[in-house]
Amino acid sequence: MKTVIVGGGAVGFQLAQQLIRENQDVVLIESEPEQARILSNRLDCMVVNGPGNNLEILREAGTADADYFVAVTTSDEINMISCALVSSEFTVPNKIARVRNIEYSGTRLAGAGFLGIDHVVNPEIETAREIVTSIDQGALSDVMSFEKSNLQMQSLTVAAHSPIINKYLHELGRFIDVPFLIALIVRDNSYIIPSGESRIQEGDQIYVVATAENNETVFEHLGKAKTALNKVVLVGGGGKIGQLIAEHMLEGTFHGYGATKKGKRKKRKGQVNLKIVERDYQKCKDLANRFRSATAIHADITDESLFQEEQFASSDLVVAVTDNQELNIVTALYARSVGIQRTVALVNNTGYAEISTKLGIDVAISLKKAMVDAILKIIRKGSVHGLHSLSGGQIEVLEFIITPNAPVLGKELRHVKLPPGSLIVSFTHSGTTSIPDGQTTLNAGDDLVVISRQEHFGRIEAIFAPQDTKA
Repeated sequence: MKTVIVGGGAVGFQLAQQLIRENQDVVLIESEPEQARILSNRLDCMVVNGPGNNLEILREAGTADADYFVAVTTSDEINMISCALVSSEFTVPNKIARVRNIEYSGTRLAGAGFLGIDHVVNPEIETAREIVTSIDQGALSDVMSFEKSNLQMQSLTVAAHSPIINKYLHELGRFIDVPFLIALIVRDNSYIIPSGESRIQEGDQIYVVATAENNETVFEHLGKAKTALNKVVLVGGGGKIGQLIAEHMLEGTFHGYGATKKGKRKKRKGQVNLKIVERDYQKCKDLANRFRSATAIHADITDESLFQEEQFASSDLVVAVTDNQELNIVTALYARSVGIQRTVALVNNTGYAEISTKLGIDVAISLKKAMVDAILKIIRKGSVHGLHSLSGGQIEVLEFIITPNAPVLGKELRHVKLPPGSLIVSFTHSGTTSIPDGQTTLNAGDDLVVISRQEHFGRIEAIFAPQDTKA
């Protein structure tokens, strides 16, 4: 499979890097000469220096025989025009455009075929969706939900006071009386697919698989109980992501294409006391007019007296989503230091998200990671209908449907040879989901959630969903 990517920024680089790890044929188009030189040195793929909306450059990149064309520059207009050029001059079956302007992401543009664009991906909408999902689950951690499974995966950094330190995994079932699975342990920048004899250490980041209700029980036993989030401070509410979060919390809706299948999210239980902090006066004024049930505060969150004057310390949750990731992290950490129970921080870099959780921030969502995951889900379409990346893209959590000619049909899991470091964490048959064991029998149409190294994607797909059966 060949993918042509326009835009060698952080999103384009990370997307190319992950596809190259799978031995995919990737061509990257970058308009800045110095950035193109850097990309050539760092990536094992062809890099073309030139504008992505230039027909000759597109020809030089071999767009004519591409399977996917992905435009992810910082300019909506260049991304859209590039897709339009490709649509008019080549027969590329799948064209994806990164479009940041939410007005552009309206009904007409979101529909397939407008300007030749098959898929529109908006980074702010994708990121806001992840944030509101985590808030709906109590802001205990980031939440990985799956389409067919009612299980979800949540992460937890094991703190010094945690009762599970130095305990073996097989011991945990003695005092946690609900079904759950610890699917992954990240320790010292490496990962472990654990067994019952694995021992938990302080500072480990563990990934727990269970239903939403059971995850609450597990987290409570691990020293992190769910609390009501009725008093919320939203920092940076004047940005696009902040407005989407405020809209969801106050109105129960979520504007933008693909928000949910019905276009709305369920209304939150109870009345939310929302305070929105915005340092831009006009944006703050607009927020006050739009969200009349909230308190809009024109202030700079770096003002040392603000927390005391506005009595923020009595809040249940602080959500920091300014356009400065360092400020978001510091704001969340300060909120924890004054006793606020739950914190959410928006970051750009995936590495910052991992560091933030280790520092004690409950939820750290990376805008770039949300964007790359959304695009990879489109590229991995067919039998794959869910994807989350972990550990800087090294680990992937994939949701598969077993296809009718898969070589595993009729086999028990204990007889299926998975690539090293792989684990099936969820099994859904005829609408019933469970954590599988070695005697689970696999059938066509069953849904699996698999965790594995990113480079093993092709092998996992060959086991459960051979390509010649895909739509």
